[in-house]
Amino acid sequence: MVKLLLALVLLLTGKLLQAQAILPVHEPDSTGTLAFKTVPDSIAVTTGFLDSVFQKKPGDMLPINSSDVNKIEGRLKSIVSRNDNTLFTAMITLSGLENTVFALSRIVIEPGVVRYHGTVIGKQLGDCFELIQTGPQYYLIKKNINSLRAE
Repeated sequence: MVKLLLALVLLLTGKLLQAQAILPVHEPDSTGTLAFKTVPDSIAVTTGFLDSVFQKKPGDMLPINSSDVNKIEGRLKSIVSRNDNTLFTAMITLSGLENTVFALSRIVIEPGVVRYHGTVIGKQLGDCFELIQTGPQYYLIKKNINSLRAE
């Protein structure tokens, strides 16, 4: 009887461990569509544009890039400021891409020193853009959504 009970416990433990190996805690969804496949991998974004976003009013349309071929534009949904106006966040919904937003933050490090962070991301997309600074210039760099989730 004890051997049978021990065998049953070992069998159930083995099945439990096997089930955990089959169902990982985080499994990225690789079925998202590539909404930006015709858009260049890198889009230069001027600090003038980034500054201008925070001068607009909710409801205003904004061109994200200046290309006529693969034009990306969106509507400013909201701007929020925090920490005595040293942190601003803008949410821009992109035209023609359902549930896709450009979340942009403006961080005042010290008077005269400003940094921007941003991501263009959609819930059901397989690709996205991340705002990267290289020297004084900012770029929207195309990434696979799973690589962004892994970071």
